Amino acid sequence: MPRKSAKSEALSVPETETIPAPPPVKKAKAPAKPRAKKADPAPVAAVAIAVEPTTEQVAEEAYLLWLSEGQPPGRDIEHWLLAEQIVRSRLSLLSAAVHSA
Repeated sequence: MPRKSAKSEALSVPETETIPAPPPVKKAKAPAKPRAKKADPAPVAAVAIAVEPTTEQVAEEAYLLWLSEGQPPGRDIEHWLLAEQIVRSRLSLLSAAVHSA
């Protein structure tokens, strides 16, 4: 029987022997990106908010005023102007409540 060389013996692996898998290669982490700081909200007093009622809101309020006073004739302008004040006041209070929360 011919003799195997030292190289071939070193390269041959018996069938019963398993070769361990190489350890997993760890990937280098990318440097963390700096996070942007959140801007501090402006104080409520510094924020100018335009509170304008819609025509529909004023018309509904004027109608309710007219009904509550017994449907008097000729006071439509008075009811309209009072309704504008009422609706603006409500919107202003609502806006202030939302911004202070």
